[in-house]
Amino acid sequence: MFSQFGPEQLISKDTGLPVSIIIADLDGDGFLDALTGARSSNEVAWFKNEDGLGTFGSVNPITPSDEVRRIHAGDLDGDGDNDIVVAQIFEDTFYWQENLDGEGNFGPQQIIDDNADNAYEAIPADLDGDGDLDLVAAISDDSRAVWYENLDGQGNFGSLRVISNVQLACRSVFPADIDGDGDLDVVANSGGDVTISWFENEDGLGNFGPKKIVAGEALYVADVFCADMDGDGDLDIVGTTNAEDRVAWHENLDGLGAFGPQQIITNEALSCTSIFCGDLDNDGDIDVLYSSTPNSTIENSQIAWSENLDGQGTFGGKLIIGDELQLTREVYAADIDSDGDLDVFAASQNNNKVVWYENQTILGVGEQRVQGGVTLYPNPTQTELFIEHASYTTFNNVTIYSVQGKIVLQQDYHSKAIDISQLSSGVYFVSLTDTQAKKTVRKFIKK
Repeated sequence: MFSQFGPEQLISKDTGLPVSIIIADLDGDGFLDALTGARSSNEVAWFKNEDGLGTFGSVNPITPSDEVRRIHAGDLDGDGDNDIVVAQIFEDTFYWQENLDGEGNFGPQQIIDDNADNAYEAIPADLDGDGDLDLVAAISDDSRAVWYENLDGQGNFGSLRVISNVQLACRSVFPADIDGDGDLDVVANSGGDVTISWFENEDGLGNFGPKKIVAGEALYVADVFCADMDGDGDLDIVGTTNAEDRVAWHENLDGLGAFGPQQIITNEALSCTSIFCGDLDNDGDIDVLYSSTPNSTIENSQIAWSENLDGQGTFGGKLIIGDELQLTREVYAADIDSDGDLDVFAASQNNNKVVWYENQTILGVGEQRVQGGVTLYPNPTQTELFIEHASYTTFNNVTIYSVQGKIVLQQDYHSKAIDISQLSSGVYFVSLTDTQAKKTVRKFIKK
């Protein structure tokens, strides 16, 4: 397969200095919407995906919010819908807002911490294994990676708990099971001393071990991401350095967190500030999406990607998706038009645009889809997923992948009912292989 992206499509052209974009279902209709944070308009807002095909409605302001840096979404109060969490960089504040009715009507700001010096981002993740979403956060001027416990599963957060206080200019954190023991560890950048590090969740309860340096040769690490880049079943680390215009990855050599040297993906991600990893060409491996600003005038900023050519972390050249942006602050990928592939999004700060590009993936020579159709139901689902297909089609096995490309379930295909009760809430892909070694892939949502 190969991936071909369509022209720029506007979500908004008058979002004042947009710096962050997240894709999530905010109104409970099963379609993914767009959540944005902007600096000059001092606003967090969302845009409804009206038809599940990427037709966006008018802006829905959530709240005035001075100096937004990054936003995230997750079910912080355990009621089954997506709430939002916001980092206000110059207000030194993290706060969250409840999705009151599951339809995108949000309550007032609830302060998590208003003494976080240069609050950069806070990501929902269950760090203590109690089934609710805590927050792992980057605090830049305090040089800290920290977390906040969700004390009751309803969004009442405890005080700051330090993961590391030596992460100079910490601006990016990523929760991931680096050592394969079933709990979430934390990866963090350190722009001041040019490192990427990870911290082991030693007991699964949020007590973290000492700093383990992954990379120390990069200049100003701006963003980190974790995904299985070489298809061996464990999570590797991808990072970008905007001073060196580089995106590179580090192999998790043993699945336990011993990392190899950097392997360069591209040296053409000019002044890169944001990366995202996902299967952009639907070939079953993880590619890399990134921002690129080619000149000091910040005009003609780009959003681009590099293809994982062999599924083992060998990458092709820079492929430009769009180049009519101005200072691309954040990139993201999600299936906004419900066709089974990942579309691409960007927040373009200096021309006030939030945009998306349709992934127009087509079949390559020699590849075939399973005929007769495959349907998953119910979708979304909570405990069981049923697979309906033509009677003349026989499948041998079924594999379920996370959106990061990690295999989370694999088994012989012996029943149309698949038990997915142990999976965490989120978006997954089912890959079915038939007796002719042909594959079909479908997406489902685990509630």
